[in-house]
Amino acid sequence: MQNCLNKIAFGLLILFLISLFFSPTAVSIFFILGLVFWFVSQNCRPKAINAFDQIIILQIVFAFIFYFLHFKTEKPFLIFLKDNLRFYLPWFWFSLSFANLPNKYKHLSQFCFVLAGFIIGLIVCLQALGLPIGEYHLRLSGFLSQPYTTSGLLLIGVFINLSLFKIFGRLKNKVFSKFLVLSLILHILALILISQRAVWLALLAGIGFYILFNLKKIPVKTSLGLGFGFASTLLWAYLFLEKFKNKIQNSFNLQNDKAGFGCRIAVWKLNWQSFLKQPLIGQGQAVKYQCFYQELGHAHNIFLQQLVLNGLLGFFVWLSLWVVAFYQLGQRFKQNLPYLACLIALLAEGLFENWYGDSEVQTAFFFLLAGAF
Repeated sequence: MQNCLNKIAFGLLILFLISLFFSPTAVSIFFILGLVFWFVSQNCRPKAINAFDQIIILQIVFAFIFYFLHFKTEKPFLIFLKDNLRFYLPWFWFSLSFANLPNKYKHLSQFCFVLAGFIIGLIVCLQALGLPIGEYHLRLSGFLSQPYTTSGLLLIGVFINLSLFKIFGRLKNKVFSKFLVLSLILHILALILISQRAVWLALLAGIGFYILFNLKKIPVKTSLGLGFGFASTLLWAYLFLEKFKNKIQNSFNLQNDKAGFGCRIAVWKLNWQSFLKQPLIGQGQAVKYQCFYQELGHAHNIFLQQLVLNGLLGFFVWLSLWVVAFYQLGQRFKQNLPYLACLIALLAEGLFENWYGDSEVQTAFFFLLAGAF
């Protein structure tokens, strides 16, 4: 009976991960069912608390402190509670599950995440070629019409893919290795075709970091072949995809405050002014719902966003999450190289996009770290 409950709980965890790519409704359903079955199957078995667990707990404590500091202007408590449960509970679910399961289950869940990204990447690539693939899916869930969510999930999928490639490479499993190579190519092509400039920068930073510390293990022919393939893809996209071409051209127009880097600079200035009004404890989470912030939009920068919402105190608590992650993963540098490269990529993307405010992408971020710790 206990073994059966374990399998159901693990199956729901996998369905939850896959649903991140496909359906917001399914995310909530599998999340609730998965937690219920996990608690029943595990009987709340304790595990050793690691440094990252402590940081997440500290973040939750500070979230409640800041809520009461901004109580007069904050959103209703039940909404605040729901938002924080949605953000932080997945970490404990992943962390506790992986602590009490053999490694093969962890690798299987990572493979299922990559498989979901493979399907989405294939749909994106086929749509770029003009084929009416995924139109029904778009109407059903709307996720592919949210490029920030899709690109964030695919970006994390790239580095989970690389970590699995190392594992299956050691096992000399040629079938899985070939699939992972194809999956990696599809993930990267899809990220190029989605036309999110911040993700292009993230991809260059993360892959560049990974290659830099892995040069001896990558054959020269492989590097040249991949380089030629992606250069050809970029050229084709620039010549034949109008959206891609416009993104490139607008990127370097600093005078236009409606698009490209010019728009980002204008938004950063306004957010910096907002931060200076309450530099110590910030404006509070409810600032998202206030008129001036609706006109402003989010900060398009995860660092500035934290400063605006939580001030310097909250910013340093949030920053400690990254310090601990880099420190812990750096203890086994070679083994954790794909995960470290992903952190570099996410920080690079965070210079221009607030992906940390997207619950699906943050969940995938916690899943990545739980697989590494």
